[in-house]
Amino acid sequence: MKALKEIYKTFNQYLRLRTHPVAIKLFESREDAPKGYFINKNANICQLVAKARYHHLISCIAREQHVCVLGSSCLGFIKTPERLKSGKLNVKTYAKTLEAAHRFQANVTKLGDHTRKYDAAMIAPMDISPREPQIIVIYCTPAQAVRLIHAYAYQDGRATEIKTVAEAALCSAIANVMLGKDFVIDFPCAGARRYGFVQEDELVVAFNYNIAEELLTGLAETHKAGASRYPFGPYLEWTPKPRLGFETTKEDLET
Repeated sequence: MKALKEIYKTFNQYLRLRTHPVAIKLFESREDAPKGYFINKNANICQLVAKARYHHLISCIAREQHVCVLGSSCLGFIKTPERLKSGKLNVKTYAKTLEAAHRFQANVTKLGDHTRKYDAAMIAPMDISPREPQIIVIYCTPAQAVRLIHAYAYQDGRATEIKTVAEAALCSAIANVMLGKDFVIDFPCAGARRYGFVQEDELVVAFNYNIAEELLTGLAETHKAGASRYPFGPYLEWTPKPRLGFETTKEDLET
């Protein structure tokens, strides 16, 4: 595997990202997390991802410091509580009935639906991550996401399937990767926009660190082929028609 700094540099070369790619690792014991980076207040992981991608800062968070019950359930910091699993918290906000709310909540992947497993998490800019990550998170525009989809498909033509209710997108994407999906795209939720400063034109992409080099190869080869490069250039092989009086005439050429 290439060094994290080299992978980071290559992603930026082909995607021209506005913010830093983020490395994430979950720990069953906080004793295994890198020392000296634990935050001194309660927070949400979307806030810490914002600190990593905007301010290039490393953070670690212990399970009891995580504020959002949905994010904590997704990350396996807690076992999903019944008030969340039942859908009770989402009735009349995201769903009409308790049955619909239960189905809505079931469509958010949560490690805590199985068991409480993780005690802490590391969130770091990819190029300075003090541990090899399990997951890389990138916030990007839809056009940049197209490049990643093409890179993911390059080896065998596989499709990227998006299943979403646009809730807990970051944390559920992390959960999906931890449960075996190697590449996930989702629509950031209201909380991520409020607390994580996600912009209106951004999607969240999460992938298993083990496929990082494969994605880089896909980016490089599809870029080389020329049909799919970022930024996507306009087609310019046409003759413009100036407004009346501004075209070069035959008489102009003969003077």
